[in-house]
Amino acid sequence: MSYQLDVLKSETHRAEKDFQNAVKNYMLFPLDTTEEFKQALKELFESITNYRIVLDRLRKYLAVMRESESLTTRQMTIERAIVRLNTKDAALERLLKNVSRLAASHSQGVR
Repeated sequence: MSYQLDVLKSETHRAEKDFQNAVKNYMLFPLDTTEEFKQALKELFESITNYRIVLDRLRKYLAVMRESESLTTRQMTIERAIVRLNTKDAALERLLKNVSRLAASHSQGVR
């Protein structure tokens, strides 16, 4: 079971790094052409979506782990981790909506 947790942690870190790189690309580099702008939005959208998928898998794993745990202190620790994942996921969901709106407004010719 710890192997599965290690895999999920690794996937989470990779997804977080991809997300951070997509944000850096969008925020720090000049997006002079429409194509560069669209590509940056696409990468941002995909990285957010992937990050949320990975967080959901981790959350589900932790929920099963919490239910099978007999020690109350460990259950509470797992519960706090799930709450943090939920908070991250909610922020990513809001960001995803903003990116979608930005892409839609850009496709209508407004930047």
